[in-house]
Amino acid sequence: MKRLSAASLALGALLSATPLNAATWHVSADAAAGGDGTATAPFRLIAEGMAAAAAGDTVRLGAGVYSDTVPLVAYGLPRQALLLLDKAVTVVGAGRDQTVLSALPSAVYTFGIAGVGVDSSAAVSDLTIAGACFQGINLRGASPRLDRLDVVNDPTGGSSVACDLRDGSFAIVRDCLLDGGHTALVVEFGSAGRFVRCTIGARPNDGLICNDGSPVLEDCVFAGAGRDVLVL
Repeated sequence: MKRLSAASLALGALLSATPLNAATWHVSADAAAGGDGTATAPFRLIAEGMAAAAAGDTVRLGAGVYSDTVPLVAYGLPRQALLLLDKAVTVVGAGRDQTVLSALPSAVYTFGIAGVGVDSSAAVSDLTIAGACFQGINLRGASPRLDRLDVVNDPTGGSSVACDLRDGSFAIVRDCLLDGGHTALVVEFGSAGRFVRCTIGARPNDGLICNDGSPVLEDCVFAGAGRDVLVL
């Protein structure tokens, strides 16, 4: 009976966990309408790339500013999102300050990233969320991986939060700047999360609010001159 080495077993496990038919879809803010998502003819809208992607696929966002939104319902009310993360897709930008998701002032109640019901097989990295976002990141029962994001949304309306985890969300957030117009980070309603090497800012109001939440913070920095650093 042939014995397999530890390296062979590890390689087999890696290959079995990697979708064999995973595709990469390309999006460019400067592309012409009617692209097919290839590198030579990218989609123009993030929503087009997300609609084409299946679980395990990657959506690459080129440099530029993206302000188009998709409608959704949250808390029983109409909302919209610049990026709706509702399946196990990896979204990769061209880098902070290169790929920018920016909500227009007229787009009331806009989420930058809206994560709904996804686990850690969904991921977003290497981009900036800015503009008049109601919430830069809104996770509802979602646990994606978020890496190298700058979330700096303007004060707008009654709530301008950089990142809100709720309804049992458990995100892994690494090397991110969370600096909301009113509050940087809210972890609530049975949510948790692991925050590693993040900067949590506070401008007019609060840095971190925990409301039935239990986040773990590792090597994080609280910055800014807000009203409260922590509200527990």
